Amino acid sequence: MDYINMEHKYEYVSGRERPRGCIFCMAASGELKDLVLYVDDKVVIMLNKFPYNTAHLLIAPSRHVKDLRELTEDEVVALHRAISFSMRVIDETFSPQGYNLGLNQGRAAGASVEHLHFHLVPRRYGEYNFMETIVGARSVLQKPETVWRILKPKFDVLRGGRPHH
Repeated sequence: MDYINMEHKYEYVSGRERPRGCIFCMAASGELKDLVLYVDDKVVIMLNKFPYNTAHLLIAPSRHVKDLRELTEDEVVALHRAISFSMRVIDETFSPQGYNLGLNQGRAAGASVEHLHFHLVPRRYGEYNFMETIVGARSVLQKPETVWRILKPKFDVLRGGRPHH
């Protein structure tokens, strides 16, 4: 059996490189800036450090909430707007052919961070290649840091949680 070396991910999973505290709360407060695309009083938008695909975003309420049912109506609207705006930006930038939008609520559902957040994953026909088929690994075409440099100026147009066209 062949193994793909992922030492960089081990450092994060083992806690050596993992930020202490909630990454979404740290992003909301300005304490964490890496891969953060946008923050306001209602929503945080950032790139996933270990993406499933290029431009895999994490979209969360700024307030620390563990359960979808705890969101205020304003937070629900802000999250929906953030997801829609993010899809438009990714459409214009990367031209995906579809999206996966997911929410893992609670550890039993696979949530590794107990701050409610959505995964927005752009998808394309035929994106699976031999790596996934043979060794169960995905190839991501661009590093999250590179994608951040491309997307950050496009998210800077948001004002007050509302996209400007």
